[in-house]
Amino acid sequence: DVNVGRGTVVRAPSTETAGESMKLLLMMQSGATGIDKVSEVRHIIENEIAALAAVRRTPEDLETLDAILAEMRGHVDEPEVYIKSDVEFHAALARATQNELFVIVLDSLVEIMIEVRVLTLRVPGIARLALHYHERIFEAVRAGDAAEARAVMDEHMDQATEKLRESVASDPE
Repeated sequence: DVNVGRGTVVRAPSTETAGESMKLLLMMQSGATGIDKVSEVRHIIENEIAALAAVRRTPEDLETLDAILAEMRGHVDEPEVYIKSDVEFHAALARATQNELFVIVLDSLVEIMIEVRVLTLRVPGIARLALHYHERIFEAVRAGDAAEARAVMDEHMDQATEKLRESVASDPE
């Protein structure tokens, strides 16, 4: 912080500045290699987010997740709205862990996650398949079944990575 008359003071990093630093790093590593790296990290982190959300979620978290799923169902054929809801579903799961660090980590990946979703939505039927996984994850979280939430998220991450690779392989650019 630069303060006129008081000089410059180094502040402790905030969660926002940490997240911004991660975003910059990831954006500098964009492209196929960066996407593979992001997919790998998401796979590991999101599996545990789902498991922890199943154990720690509040009734308010469940209401939020249910509302997001309703939004996704209503806009499954509208990519812009669907992508926004998809990202929000994963962010709401992260908040349901009651650990703000998961929220920060996912937030740093949002821009790349959106790019990935735009690519994968080129694959016919992928939005409905992703919705199916989200509904299964939600049911496991609602039931408080950490093992099932982790397993379904693992399947979802595998499926998303496979579809991303298909989409990239079929892209003429």
